[in-house]
Amino acid sequence: MSFSHANPAPHRGPLPPDYKIGATVARGGMGELVEVTAPGGRRLLLKRIPPLLLAGAVQVERFRREIRILVSLELEGVPRIEAFDDDPGNPYLLMEWVEGITLEDWFGELAQRPAEERLERVLRLGEDLALLLGEVHHVGIVHRDLTPRNVLVRPDGSPVLLDFGLSWTPVDSLLTQSGDFLGTLRYAPPEQVFASGRLAADRSGDLYSLGLILFEALAGRPVRDGGDSQEILRQALLEDPPDLRSVAPAVPRGVAAVVAGLLARHPRDRYPSGAEVARDLARCRADPAALRPPSPPLHRRLARSWRRW
Repeated sequence: MSFSHANPAPHRGPLPPDYKIGATVARGGMGELVEVTAPGGRRLLLKRIPPLLLAGAVQVERFRREIRILVSLELEGVPRIEAFDDDPGNPYLLMEWVEGITLEDWFGELAQRPAEERLERVLRLGEDLALLLGEVHHVGIVHRDLTPRNVLVRPDGSPVLLDFGLSWTPVDSLLTQSGDFLGTLRYAPPEQVFASGRLAADRSGDLYSLGLILFEALAGRPVRDGGDSQEILRQALLEDPPDLRSVAPAVPRGVAAVVAGLLARHPRDRYPSGAEVARDLARCRADPAALRPPSPPLHRRLARSWRRW
């Protein structure tokens, strides 16, 4: 599946007057989403900092970085940008209206499907999402907040990656104050939770989050199922994820092996790329039980060989 596409260059500058602003769709701590009607009646989505919100300099700069990242990405699995302005006085982002539901809602629909169909749909979506992450990582971007709320599923089953507000690129500062946590506790990799934003991001963290999402889709419950933030924090820092088949015995061993390869506690022990995850998920779709557990990374094989001497 190819995720690249070419679009006309988006308009840069104030929103043209013939674009009609409509109702607010959603509002959060980082801004609001507003429906916009373009000339000809097309529906678009406007992301902006609300006029009455007293946003701090860090919030504004994070949003400006998100604008620059999304404008630079020409991927089918990322919303197409029609217009933007990264001026700190009034930044905004005008993007395509994506038809679909959040992955969180998709989980609810998935639970109503027969078991064999559930497995097929999860593996196909996981394969596409792994490929999409691989494309994003290839251009040096780490999402850092991959959650079921930040993925849309189109009617054809393909994923769309949303909300790059916490993303990291090699040329950017982390834009965090000491001790600030960046991300979503339930879906963040342990090293991101432990460091509280004080280290450069790595693509293996996004792949760990993908593992948490696949585990939840296949087991019917999240790995970190604590009822409050303190319990989720404790689970993230101190507990390794359970074996998937101990929670969902019907999951084939090959599929459980892929999830385990994503959820290794140490980043060096995880899959090295989204492309390799997608490859193994494709093999699982062909024969869910056939895939053996991933080979240990080279540094672990060498360590075992050295100990035998």
